[in-house]
Amino acid sequence: GRNQYLKNLLLSISKIPQVKDLLVYGAPKNFKKEFLEDAALINSGFSPKWEYLPKFRKFFGNFLYDWFLRFYIGASKNDIVHSPFGPAFLNDFSSKVVVTVHETYHDLYLPLYSFRERARRRRIHEKLFQTGARVIAVSEHVKKEILKNYNVNAEKISVVYNGCHPIHFRDFPDSDIDGIKKKYNLPEQFVFYPAVKWPFKNHINVIKAIDILRKIGFPGLNLVFTGSWGSIDNDAMRFLKEKINSTSWIRDFDNMPYVHLPVFYQSASALVFPSLIEGFGLPIVEAMANSCPIACSDIEVFREVAGEAALYFNPLEPEDMAEKIKEILMSQSVKSDLVEKGRKRVLNFTIDRIAEDLAEVYESLK
Repeated sequence: GRNQYLKNLLLSISKIPQVKDLLVYGAPKNFKKEFLEDAALINSGFSPKWEYLPKFRKFFGNFLYDWFLRFYIGASKNDIVHSPFGPAFLNDFSSKVVVTVHETYHDLYLPLYSFRERARRRRIHEKLFQTGARVIAVSEHVKKEILKNYNVNAEKISVVYNGCHPIHFRDFPDSDIDGIKKKYNLPEQFVFYPAVKWPFKNHINVIKAIDILRKIGFPGLNLVFTGSWGSIDNDAMRFLKEKINSTSWIRDFDNMPYVHLPVFYQSASALVFPSLIEGFGLPIVEAMANSCPIACSDIEVFREVAGEAALYFNPLEPEDMAEKIKEILMSQSVKSDLVEKGRKRVLNFTIDRIAEDLAEVYESLK
């Protein structure tokens, strides 16, 4: 989610020697405490300054607060301003500006937004690309979509991948693993899918695939979801909620501490990631770090992130999805091969590696 990207980003910035001061504006409540705990994991003594400005949000309301924050930051005369969550009207800032673009769903997946919302998002992106801001795309796929859909100079777009949180490289004591598994009553054998419930996340087809597997020789196989529910309330999402609540072999944890997530990966028989569209796909990276074999959609961005460290299926065909999961369940050699390739590939997504790429972007603004 957004908070996790922000934490990973700040951890990467903390590893850049050239950055002497970092001021974080408008961070979520309790974010400072969580970040300092994370910084301790990588032995970083880096401590940002924090500007919460809560009284201004209460006074202005959310919409006007966003505008106020832009002008407030602009008046602060920072060397570089990095907006981590996509386009904003940053061209008024006197500072040099970096903006991260995570996806362009409004151009790719029409059912997700109303016509008015798609038009609004497109206007914001168009305005961004007309400014002098430096754009970070979180994948080559996102960069390609930007260039395809907007009139923008390719040289102003840099690709910097999402980093993998250091907790996923940590060795947990057996007692901690057993305690977390007991806390959530995790089943003995399960396939894991961590994702917010949006229609394009394709949860229904995962359920169909696991149902197929249970009927052809895996009666003890379970399905574990984590992730909150998106804001879309339609027949498909209501059907999904009813299906989850009425199916004994599906477990859903929509609100759990991030620190427990590695144990889910490490305990799972496989990660399944059946999204129809994505800008990156952080669970793939997290699974690789936790030695969890991966079966995922055969879409461009997943090929970019996972490479040969995953089995790929057609996300619209539950039978194909079931077949790829079955390969992992049936063959120890397939599983071991995927895990070994994942351990090597995840080194491209460490906090240190992402810090190097970020440093290049910041240096280019001098």
